[in-house]
Amino acid sequence: ERLRAQSTGLAAQAHTVLLELYALETQLAGAEARLAALRSKQARLEDEESSARRQLAVARSSLRAAERGLARRLQTLYVEGEVDPLAVLLGAESLDDALTALDGLGHVADQDVSILNQVRRARSQIKRSLQALKERQAALDEVVDDAAAQRAALAGARAERAGYLAGLEQQKALNDAAIARLTGQASAAERK
Repeated sequence: ERLRAQSTGLAAQAHTVLLELYALETQLAGAEARLAALRSKQARLEDEESSARRQLAVARSSLRAAERGLARRLQTLYVEGEVDPLAVLLGAESLDDALTALDGLGHVADQDVSILNQVRRARSQIKRSLQALKERQAALDEVVDDAAAQRAALAGARAERAGYLAGLEQQKALNDAAIARLTGQASAAERK
């Protein structure tokens, strides 16, 4: 009777541990899904950062090209001398040609300054975006590490509970075998 009571207690305990194991399995599945989603988000951020780096390289290249163009125009002005608006007026064949030439001189200078400013703003904006992406990536890396640690803890708890359940089932099997043996001995003694 003592072995039967112990076996019943082991069965109840095994049932409780089995329910805990199911709960841990559910939590583990949730943790794995969360970790997979976070890793996917991490990959998207890495893609965004790579894209921003390419955009920054393009902006730097554009800035260098604009600076080279400006340098060539400045060198030309230095070699040829500064364009005198009066010379443009006197060299023009018509008033319309003179106004167009004067307007062109101012327009080229304004355009150079505008292009340089646009490229510099774009480069600054891309650098700020890259910095923000790096900060988001660092924060996400921490969250991923936490999620991975939580998943590992749940997997460890599941393994521990599974081992405990196996031990309970083994003890119950031993008790059942002892009960069967004792029952057989009692039946044999009763027959004698």
